[in-house]
Amino acid sequence: MGRGGRGSSADFTEVRYQPAGIYGWRKRCLYFWILFILIVVVMNLALTIWILRVFNFSIEGLQLGKMRMTEKGLVLDGDAEIVKTLYTSKISSKGDKDLQIVSSKDIKLQGIQDPDMKQTSLHIGKDGIIATCSSFEVQNKEGKRKFLVSDTEVQYHTDEVVYTGKAVFDGSVETPLLRGPITDSLRLESASSSIMLSGPEGISVQAPAGNILIKSSNDISIQADNKIFFNSTNLFLKNVPVSSKRKNGHAYAGVYQLCMCENGRLFLGSASDECVPTKTICD
Repeated sequence: MGRGGRGSSADFTEVRYQPAGIYGWRKRCLYFWILFILIVVVMNLALTIWILRVFNFSIEGLQLGKMRMTEKGLVLDGDAEIVKTLYTSKISSKGDKDLQIVSSKDIKLQGIQDPDMKQTSLHIGKDGIIATCSSFEVQNKEGKRKFLVSDTEVQYHTDEVVYTGKAVFDGSVETPLLRGPITDSLRLESASSSIMLSGPEGISVQAPAGNILIKSSNDISIQADNKIFFNSTNLFLKNVPVSSKRKNGHAYAGVYQLCMCENGRLFLGSASDECVPTKTICD
């Protein structure tokens, strides 16, 4: 207190500030949720990376294992197991690798042509291969036809066709050359019908190192519109019937003798006279 009864006093008010922040159980709860979210984010990131690796995502698109989708189609870098039916317009191998189609049972390749619903199929079974189509064609690497089978004919577009065994034909065979093997003879045989050889420009039958035998149980006919030539130093006609002259025999009007000109031409002469040709018969 001072003079005059006045007194002075100093009042100091203590300012208290409210502390900012989260304390206690709220703080522990917040840390727990932050840790939980961080774990979830890490797990999501790990799962995302795993999915990308499993499905082989790349800049080219989706890849399922060794299979990927491209603009040209489906590319598979491995083996594919087809459980049921596969519908596709083209199957090709990659690079210089072989294309292998393996099945525990039969393999059937089938194509359907709309609108007639005509089916063309290739059946590969245990006992053989069956092709069902209107025509079957084999081409070489240049795309040229080498073999064709249709309902009416079989065509070989090659210079030489080799058969190691027997070949049986129910119809006609058209070929420019028919040659037997080197170590064996060529044999043409018809068990129940006839054999007919025809050629628009002629027929040549040659055996440089062997014989030619023509045998028939019935008749053998050789026909030509112009001439028939037998060119040989020796010409034999065996087992020809010989007519013996009898006392009571008589001459027949339809009997002639066979005569031959100097150039080898054959003609018929009178049975009772000598072989005297006419003016132009031996020209």
